[in-house]
Amino acid sequence: MPEGITYLDMKRMLIAQIPPGLYRIESHQEFHRKNQFTRSDPTLLEQYYHKDFFLNTLEIETWGKAIAFSLPTLWLRWQFALHGHVVPMKTTEYKQIIDSWKLKPGSIENVHIQMAFVGIEMCIVFLDRNKLMQASIILKYPTTTESSLSIWYDTSLAPCPILSFPAFKNNLLLSKNQQTLRNHSITVYTHMTDPKYNHLWNGIGTSHAVEILHLAGIHREEKIQNVWRKFITHDKLIGAINKFFLMGQSSEYTSRMAANKTTPHAFQWSPATTRWYYNSQFTKVYRKKETLIPSSIYNTWFNQGLQHPDMTPLPADWEENQVTELGKQKKKKVQVYTIELASVVALGRGDKIQEEEQDLLTVTEGEGDGDDGKEKRKKEKKKKRPKYTYTAIWKQPEEAKGRILSSEEVIKSGKLLDQSAGRAEIGIASFYDTHKEDWDRENMTDKYSHRISIRAGKIGRPR
Repeated sequence: MPEGITYLDMKRMLIAQIPPGLYRIESHQEFHRKNQFTRSDPTLLEQYYHKDFFLNTLEIETWGKAIAFSLPTLWLRWQFALHGHVVPMKTTEYKQIIDSWKLKPGSIENVHIQMAFVGIEMCIVFLDRNKLMQASIILKYPTTTESSLSIWYDTSLAPCPILSFPAFKNNLLLSKNQQTLRNHSITVYTHMTDPKYNHLWNGIGTSHAVEILHLAGIHREEKIQNVWRKFITHDKLIGAINKFFLMGQSSEYTSRMAANKTTPHAFQWSPATTRWYYNSQFTKVYRKKETLIPSSIYNTWFNQGLQHPDMTPLPADWEENQVTELGKQKKKKVQVYTIELASVVALGRGDKIQEEEQDLLTVTEGEGDGDDGKEKRKKEKKKKRPKYTYTAIWKQPEEAKGRILSSEEVIKSGKLLDQSAGRAEIGIASFYDTHKEDWDRENMTDKYSHRISIRAGKIGRPR
């Protein structure tokens, strides 16, 4: 499933594919984590285990990074991590997966389904390979005297940027929140994706943040205080958030990300969908000497000093001439640069810095005088192999954990760029996609299939 997908997309797909009717809950405890249900009594759900109840998918609601299902007496709220999904699935496919567990118990190839709403023809499946998603149970009428329906979402979090962007923006601009944003010294990406700041950034997932910062032309390692203390950058960030979620509701996006299923299996997506994501939304720069970027992005980068000093500005009338005679968007050719990373930093892992050197303790036993013998200890340091990635942004911020290599250093490192390279998986916004991570993805693709590269994320069978 595209990691850039929103909770609204999941709701659209469920409404389109899951018919209203009788369903029952099947819970698979072996794939639950210890605290699967937060601040909730999971026994409240037992009344719906293996017992039919009526489910109307039109009553599914979303708010920020949460989706809620209306059961007769309660709300069941789910909050997913990066690899967590709620997926429409045919009941026959669901039963095949359940049967596969019996054939290969404990196999890493098993799909980890935590819970399912099982109907006659279709199911709603909740799954997360990493067991990071959380569920909450909210009684619709907490007391017998209350007649008003309770609110299922967490009101302490920021407003939903999809359903009410003005409220989301106004919350950011509150004086107490402005002060917080101006004083924090962590990176903008970490701030936007850390759950403890959901009272500011609710609704923005890890891959959403990558895309939004890309739209704003802001490096993910810029300090949040530097972004917020400058009107131009903080205004660009707010504008990019609005643009990102407006794109997610546009007719072009919803037609490409069709809610109706066109492929036979739950974890497969139509080639048209992935092709559109990959070709039009993702700038390909992997090991290429040069790449093409839209004129609007080039102009933003040039004005912000992110391009090489030798690059020239666009013509004065570039905004009036953004389309070629054939109707295609005009693009500017830019050079691709190699970044040597100071450490392996994975998307979603924050900005933790690993030590450049690791101590290896080697103990050797030798013969000595008498019965005591002697032990010789040898301590040596072994440098970690450098990691490299590629970008079309020449200027990196002072806080960046990597540096642009010179032409001589690129030759010395053996990481020569090749304009004819066929593979292109690393985009301008993906600064920390290392070779090892890329190899791991290829290995998973060969092993489990249905994993296709798109944007900042992956698509297919959840790991």
